[in-house]
Amino acid sequence: GQTSLNTTVWVKRVDVFADTRRREKGEVVPALMLRGEEMRRLSSQSVADAVRYFSGVQVKDYGGVGGLKTVNVRSLGTHHTSVSYDGMEITSAQNGTVDLGRFSMENMGSVALSNGQICDEMQTARAYAKASSLMMESKTPSFKEGEKWNGCLVTRYGSFDTYNLMVSGAAKLTPTLSLFGNVDILGTDGDYQFKYKNRQGCDSTMTRKNGDARIVRGEMNIRKVWKDGEVTAVKVFGFSSERGYPGAVVRELPQYLTHQDRQWDRQGAVQLRHQLRKGKYALTVRGKYSFDWLHYVSDRNPQSVAMIVDNRYKEKQATMSLVQNFKSRGVSVSLANDVSWGNLDADMREFVFPTRWSFHNAVQGTVERGQWSFQGALLHIYIKDKTRIMSASEGKYTAWVPYLGVVRRLGEGEIHLYYKSSFRMPTFNDLYYTFIGNAFLKPEKASQVSLGANMPISLRSTTLSLYAEIYHNEVSDKIVAMPTSNQFRWTMLNLGKVRTDGMDFRAEISGGKEIEWRLMGTYGFQRARDVTDKDSEWYGGQIPYIPYHSASGVCGFKWKYLGGNYSYIFTGDRYTSRANIQENRSPRWWTHDVSVWGEWSRLRLTMEANNLLDCQYEVVKCYPMPGRNYKVSLLVKL
Repeated sequence: GQTSLNTTVWVKRVDVFADTRRREKGEVVPALMLRGEEMRRLSSQSVADAVRYFSGVQVKDYGGVGGLKTVNVRSLGTHHTSVSYDGMEITSAQNGTVDLGRFSMENMGSVALSNGQICDEMQTARAYAKASSLMMESKTPSFKEGEKWNGCLVTRYGSFDTYNLMVSGAAKLTPTLSLFGNVDILGTDGDYQFKYKNRQGCDSTMTRKNGDARIVRGEMNIRKVWKDGEVTAVKVFGFSSERGYPGAVVRELPQYLTHQDRQWDRQGAVQLRHQLRKGKYALTVRGKYSFDWLHYVSDRNPQSVAMIVDNRYKEKQATMSLVQNFKSRGVSVSLANDVSWGNLDADMREFVFPTRWSFHNAVQGTVERGQWSFQGALLHIYIKDKTRIMSASEGKYTAWVPYLGVVRRLGEGEIHLYYKSSFRMPTFNDLYYTFIGNAFLKPEKASQVSLGANMPISLRSTTLSLYAEIYHNEVSDKIVAMPTSNQFRWTMLNLGKVRTDGMDFRAEISGGKEIEWRLMGTYGFQRARDVTDKDSEWYGGQIPYIPYHSASGVCGFKWKYLGGNYSYIFTGDRYTSRANIQENRSPRWWTHDVSVWGEWSRLRLTMEANNLLDCQYEVVKCYPMPGRNYKVSLLVKL
């Protein structure tokens, strides 16, 4: 039978990167995927570290363990990427972004990125609205014959006084009922050195301050397998953190690099999933309730001219999803219905206390005829906002989101073509943030056209996989912030329009018997043009922070109980403003990471050296990244 991305199947060991060979029948675009042991070899502490190796992806990183980390796929913007955890989308009606640094790789069974349409026929209706999807699946327990429980302890220490302690465990309560969970504690002082070029052009070494973080995250899962393969899964997730935000270096003179911005987060979520299949009919029911509490305090340094902020926000969300699927003789039809409610509270003056109801209804169909697969989907969206203050405008939004795709299989390979529309709803901050929001904003709309080919080749004991794709994207009614008469008061407007032409290429080769080895490389090209105003001096320029060229590479081996991994990431020249001039040019950068590990019985020791050549670089202008750093970790199986 078929296995969706929402079903994780575990064996003793899996080593796969960007596994385009394991594709679903009827899937138009193969998902990029990291699984099992492979994720833990990439010097990746969080999900944000891992997705850097996917082609066509930019991760905005503000530096350090505690810095915000968001993902942008193919220049469409962070808000056009759906992020889900065990099948349920992680949402924030307040600002629309998901900090990928909050999710530890130690707890992940797989991380997959799908461009265009997700191949999962049992996906939620909300997922159809986004241009791409980042799907995280937690580990599911596996037990040896006669084993009732197992677990592991991971301890890690690294540069900048970074420590990490993770404890996980699983218990087999009955043959069909299992309980598993983990607790992860992470801390860092975050004080790392960087080179700073002053106004006279001289280099000096400085220390990044106020980058400390204290994070505790944990989750508990209950999984029940009923008769006839029905599965019920319940997840309880919690997150708590306190962190400092260092701020931009350029704002102050070197002697005043003392930003004291602080943020406290408290988050919790409960989600339920029940799935069954009766012959040709399948049903999945999902539910989720979450709350977020955030307290942000800006720098009170008298040397700073920035406006002082001390605000608290409370956001609550509830979602219900029903997905039905029917299959017969090469035809598959899915119907998905979602309803969600969200509410935002704050202690700000003149706050409007918005509430949002969202209704998503989608139908998807797949037809298999010989070597051809045809897929189509149509999503209808209706969103209504209500505010407590009657003087504030309330909005109603409706949209239709189509998708069409076709694939032609050629032996083990294939050629695919698809068209995808997507929809980005303005966030509460865009619409209602005091002095800034614009309640008359229209949603962003995006469209994609993509043509690609995938070809796996087997040569005796060696396997080669090649993948190439060209694409064209357009974004209209792009939401941008524009200054008003006061530099502290901006307003949100629908002004932007962006066109992107790009190409992704991946190659992977692996083999060996006594010594297993693997080589992988990716390359991406993007020409993302600002075409908002033909009369503008900067019309047709590259949009901010999108490099023309990017690449990554991985080389790994395993021999008996020893192994090693080398990884490389390259990001080309970018501009930090729509004005493509030399003053706004951000130079290219590259990092080299090396790790070696040994495994004996129930112990595993790993040593890592990251940014081996001590490259001084910035992902976001004026937010310097750490230089050379080290980590050592010990895993003990309980």
